[in-house]
Amino acid sequence: MNNREISEVWMADILSRLYDTWPQQVTMDIAATVDATKVAPEGQREILKVWSDLWRWLNAEGIVRMRPERGDTPQIHYAVLTAKGFEALKKSVPGTGESVGQKLGDLAKTAGKDVVMEGSKTAVAEVIGTFLASMLKSGLSL
Repeated sequence: MNNREISEVWMADILSRLYDTWPQQVTMDIAATVDATKVAPEGQREILKVWSDLWRWLNAEGIVRMRPERGDTPQIHYAVLTAKGFEALKKSVPGTGESVGQKLGDLAKTAGKDVVMEGSKTAVAEVIGTFLASMLKSGLSL
């Protein structure tokens, strides 16, 4: 998997966990995400870089709030969905009856399994696309 695909799978895990714990502020740990998704880039330095850059992007786009971190760190403290992020994750995935947040959680758990990896990568990308599109359609600018 390339870094974009890994980031999408990690984002599915991160957003689903924040959706489940909303509005509580939580500490998110890279080890839990890697363990849940079974995907990661090669090498510890690259893992930390992709993890930190993903969190910076989620924060900059107004999807999450978190305590600002300096440098690349394996833990993100005081992470919580913003109102924009929560509202977009509450939306239904067409044809499933599940919310985007629920569907992302299901997909994140299966994405790293070799048997379903290609299908899961596509499904994760589609649901992430639905999530981002719902933010745009709702006037919740990215």
